[in-house]
Amino acid sequence: MSFANSIETGSKGERVNLRDVQMAQDEFDCRYFPRFSTLNRASERNLVPLLFLGVGLSGEVGELNNIVKKLYRGDLALADAKQRLAEELTDAFSYLVKFYNQLGIDIDEAYSSHLAENRERFADRGSADAARHGKGLPFGLSSLSGAETWSASTIAEQVRTAAVERAADEALEMQMRSALNEVGIYSEESPLLFFMSTYLACILDAAAELQSFHLRDQQVAAVDEAAMLLGLNQEHVRVLLRGVSVIRRCLTGKTEGESQS
Repeated sequence: MSFANSIETGSKGERVNLRDVQMAQDEFDCRYFPRFSTLNRASERNLVPLLFLGVGLSGEVGELNNIVKKLYRGDLALADAKQRLAEELTDAFSYLVKFYNQLGIDIDEAYSSHLAENRERFADRGSADAARHGKGLPFGLSSLSGAETWSASTIAEQVRTAAVERAADEALEMQMRSALNEVGIYSEESPLLFFMSTYLACILDAAAELQSFHLRDQQVAAVDEAAMLLGLNQEHVRVLLRGVSVIRRCLTGKTEGESQS
């Protein structure tokens, strides 16, 4: 069974695959919008259906981004915007399905094939946990993400090693300090302590994200203990944690530049 076939929809938990979605959408379009349905397929001499669908998809994505803009600006709360986001995402998805139908592409096969290609392409990138949460750990600390247990001594040793290597990189240090300064966070610590705190903040952030895993408490406790072993100021770590997304972009920028096509 493909990934697509495992999708559950509806309040009754009915199981439906993407082929069913395509068929339902095609039936709807043929009945209510025949001009832009498979009754009027696109061809070299008839690109109007694709033009219509492209403009429609762009409009729905624009409305989605308008909500995201208001979220970022602080005009909306995420909890209040979720229903509107769901509506716009569904509208955009409907247009995508229409595209597949117009071009005669089996969405289930296309998606399953694409997912298999990406799994192979990114097989060496991070652990299963990191992939599930869409984020990796800083350079030199990737082995922690796949560990069954997180020991304070292991974390502390890896943080020391990674920090020593990175503290020698003056350009990276300036980039990180500048980025942190932009969000109102700046450290006067020595480069080594600065990087140790920074790496630990990233690990603490990653551990805290594993909310659905039974190891979460153990991981967070190990990170806190590692901070003491490193001789770091806990308050400093908490302050750095506020800018951890900025820090991670600096630390992992060379790998995060890749994206799924």
